[in-house]
Amino acid sequence: MSKPETVFTNAVDLLKSAQKSGGNLSYVRKVFEGWRDNIPNSQIPCIIVEPSDLKETIPFFEEESELYFGILITAIVSVADKDKQIVGDTRHKGILDICEDIKRTFGGDIYLSDSVMTIQFPDTTFNYTSYPLRGVEITMMCRLRTKYKTRT
Repeated sequence: MSKPETVFTNAVDLLKSAQKSGGNLSYVRKVFEGWRDNIPNSQIPCIIVEPSDLKETIPFFEEESELYFGILITAIVSVADKDKQIVGDTRHKGILDICEDIKRTFGGDIYLSDSVMTIQFPDTTFNYTSYPLRGVEITMMCRLRTKYKTRT
């Protein structure tokens, strides 16, 4: 059994761990919990983690309910080399690189420390505001069970 708060915390912790441990997100300067406006260039590339939606099924046996919890993961990169802004190299990570690095991070812990039954990435949207900034929004859908009456 789990609850959305635990799932969200585990998702953020996993990203922060991959950032700090020298893992595949070591080039990310900051992982934010919740949206930020006017992020300074000194904190880009960055990742922003935000809850997006929560759907609940009919309780089973009046005890358990299955939840589908959406988490929106937004990544922002700034790449001055125009030829590296989409697909970069070891020195300059492009928008496709950070997208795959985020998904690879979750692939290493598909149950989010045993807090979910499954995760999937149903939607990924790339956006471009103004050069040299690029963004990607990844929807991660988490399936979990919770006790219907106690919400734990």
